[in-house]
Amino acid sequence: MNEHEIQTYLLNLLALEKIMAIRINNGRRGHIKMASVKGISDIIGITPKGKFFAVECKAYKGKVSPEQEVFQNAVVSSNGLAFVVYDIGECGQVVNILKQS
Repeated sequence: MNEHEIQTYLLNLLALEKIMAIRINNGRRGHIKMASVKGISDIIGITPKGKFFAVECKAYKGKVSPEQEVFQNAVVSSNGLAFVVYDIGECGQVVNILKQS
């Protein structure tokens, strides 16, 4: 699966579980730079108990950039949850953790 398919699958799972999440469009679209925070994860949200989370979706063998690592470390340092998923099986595991957090 590619990154977009993993993101879509995860967003659908999160919606089914009524976990608030949004997809962040980062990077470039033609001449327009679509950036908010360098390295921000693909999906961010809030768990049912109010904890911030960030999920970076990668295709098989995809690598997290140094900026993405910095962002995820900042999330964890702020008592949030950060994940990297490489396939849809991992999406289910993440959703289960988020439901309890």
